[in-house]
Amino acid sequence: IHLSEDHPNALPQEEFNLMLREMDPTITPDEAIAWYKAMDEDNNGEVDLDEFIGSKVLKTKRLFDEFDQNGKRAADRETMVKILKHLSAGISDEDALAVYLYADLDNNGEVSFDEF
Repeated sequence: IHLSEDHPNALPQEEFNLMLREMDPTITPDEAIAWYKAMDEDNNGEVDLDEFIGSKVLKTKRLFDEFDQNGKRAADRETMVKILKHLSAGISDEDALAVYLYADLDNNGEVSFDEF
């Protein structure tokens, strides 16, 4: 892994994607890109150490994987509602369902981590 020459504590997207695939070979290229975009909070094209460590993406991914009992890398309606209630105990069933329906971008009845 090669750090950015301009910012020695930052990873360019290509290096970040390689690092993710080394950590978890099941991560798809689309997921890696989505992670990178979500973590690059200042939109400078690089993820620095502070952005990486402080990212809610990693915490959410761990939670998503915890609820992914069948290894499909996607959550059905019931599972998604459980994840949302775990993230926000006060969310109503109606609001959780609304988030699920909004997040299911391809309308296949499941929400992938990439969609989430």
